[in-house]
Amino acid sequence: MASIKATNLKSTNSNKLSQSFVPQLTKLILAVDDFAPSHTSLRNFIRSDLVAIAERNSNVEFIIQGVAKGARGSLGVGNGGWIKGEYINGRDKVIATNRLDHSSIRQKVQLLIDSSGKKIVPLKNASIESSNQSVRGVWSPYHTNQQSSTFWKI
Repeated sequence: MASIKATNLKSTNSNKLSQSFVPQLTKLILAVDDFAPSHTSLRNFIRSDLVAIAERNSNVEFIIQGVAKGARGSLGVGNGGWIKGEYINGRDKVIATNRLDHSSIRQKVQLLIDSSGKKIVPLKNASIESSNQSVRGVWSPYHTNQQSSTFWKI
């Protein structure tokens, strides 16, 4: 593991906050078969748009994973092409591309680039617990200390 000297670290200036952004995506893998008809849109995307996206995102490693002819089933995800994003936090996201057109694949690649890699957590149905007791409390007529006519004995 490489060690970092404290002298090489720079403090973050609030004026340069946009320069201190750390992209979360490290590697983008595109799995495509050269001969499968269901991979036509993914092959067209690789030929036309991938170079421009790779130039804009120079910090991301782009890998095109090919499949040999006749090696069906080795891609997983329903034998269709897929795009896999690997992130800094160790997680990965896989998107199947077997029924997507050219523009949808471009949107999915941009989604993986912009994503943080965190697991999606639903926000609803979260139970709320109070650190304090109820304002009214729990009242029972059987648990009172007053000796009056309304006092109930068991």
